[in-house]
Amino acid sequence: ANVGGIVGGLLLGLLALRHGARAVTMVLLVGSTAAVALFGRTAPDLTQLTIVCMLCDFCANGALVGIFAVIARSYPAALRASGTGIASGVGRGGAFAAPIIAGALLQYGIGLPSVSLMIGAASLVAAVCLLGLPSRATEGRVS
Repeated sequence: ANVGGIVGGLLLGLLALRHGARAVTMVLLVGSTAAVALFGRTAPDLTQLTIVCMLCDFCANGALVGIFAVIARSYPAALRASGTGIASGVGRGGAFAAPIIAGALLQYGIGLPSVSLMIGAASLVAAVCLLGLPSRATEGRVS
């Protein structure tokens, strides 16, 4: 799965040069939601799960790299470290809470496909949040 993450991060950089970091990151966040939802519906086959996990990591890591690029352009220099730190902290909090929440939901009898969709929806929330961030580097243009 880590190979997918490496490729996702590298590809984001190349695509962001052409299409803007915000747009590419948002596409990857939506892709992450779809990939995590797909994970919940994948048959218990090692090959299939490996491919789906690579897709999940491709989208998630690519989006993470993009989020940091977008945040760097959204805050003035005096606030940039704080803004990036807060965003990183929120993400780490989600990474900590997601397995606990997923475990509880599964224990209460909610199926893996539904739990995966709920957990993956966090990426959609992040995509919507990116819409609200100002872009200081390019006024009026979504970067």
